[in-house]
Amino acid sequence: MSNQRCHWTFLLELTTLQPLTTGMGNDGNEQILRTLSFPLYIPGEAGEEGEWTMAEVPHVSGQAFKATLRESCFAVMAQALELAEGSVSRDGLRLVLKGGKNDKGETSVSLDALRELRALLPILDIFGALDQGQALPASGQFSDVRPWCQGLAAAGLIPTQGVRCDSEIIEIFPGLPPIPDHLLRSRVEQFKHDLSQTHAAHVLMTDADKTKLIEGRAERKASEKPAKKEERRALNESMPYTLQAIPPNVPMVAEIRLVDAAPVAAALLAAGIEFWIKSGGHLGSGKSVGRGACRVRVAGSMAVDARTGQFQARGETTGLIQAGEQSPYAAALKAHFVEQGGKIRAKLAEVVR
Repeated sequence: MSNQRCHWTFLLELTTLQPLTTGMGNDGNEQILRTLSFPLYIPGEAGEEGEWTMAEVPHVSGQAFKATLRESCFAVMAQALELAEGSVSRDGLRLVLKGGKNDKGETSVSLDALRELRALLPILDIFGALDQGQALPASGQFSDVRPWCQGLAAAGLIPTQGVRCDSEIIEIFPGLPPIPDHLLRSRVEQFKHDLSQTHAAHVLMTDADKTKLIEGRAERKASEKPAKKEERRALNESMPYTLQAIPPNVPMVAEIRLVDAAPVAAALLAAGIEFWIKSGGHLGSGKSVGRGACRVRVAGSMAVDARTGQFQARGETTGLIQAGEQSPYAAALKAHFVEQGGKIRAKLAEVVR
């Protein structure tokens, strides 16, 4: 497999299997769904003049999507390097995810050291630094995860005609019309549980014992402030709250680009996508309570030579996800971590303070 740097594109279809919650604030006890606002022209009927309006649809931000795949790519890398539990320090993790020690006012690593790090750690090539403090930008560009809906289709903001790949077209949701915008929202109601009404009740302190404990504390700690806090906690324990959500069975689409990236970076990203899909394809919050799971399909992928603009691969990175280690990209990724594993572990050990 060639080591030529390319521009890579991954096109993903997602269908929600559970309510998907991704909030942007609260209104009382209701979490508000994150939305994308965009101008939309609505043609008039029977010769009447059309008008522009501001439309709004829910979505998952590209930043959140990027963070999800960063975690998956790190999991793939940790497995490949056989990193034992508790073996990586906080500084070592910062080295992998940020490209250097950028906390507490410290400067990032030098440009030469950063280039060496990116050659060793393709995760830095893909995602760059968490705080965007490094000198070399990330190659990865992550779109919002947008609903396959009529409003975005009318505005030309989703690829309803597919994406051209050389002489072919990569179709997205072939034969499926965009969903009406009014079907994109639902609500999930949940309750904060009163622990005294659960199986945990037998380990809870009795009111009498609690009173003795409070009375035995210093006068400062037995003042009104803690009492008010306890009152608020008692009120909140059984309080219902609502989350606005994207309902199950909503089709969505996302696009990931790697600009001028090495094949090993594309292979790590593809392996991270595979790991994420096999883990449930979760987005948003509430994974542990039945929210955010998606069915994900890689509709297609392509690679274009960064120097000549010639197509180098059509669907080969999709083959990585389908064929696992049988793909030349998967083999290159495995070989990279076998060859460079010792250097990477040494770098992680160096930064322990």
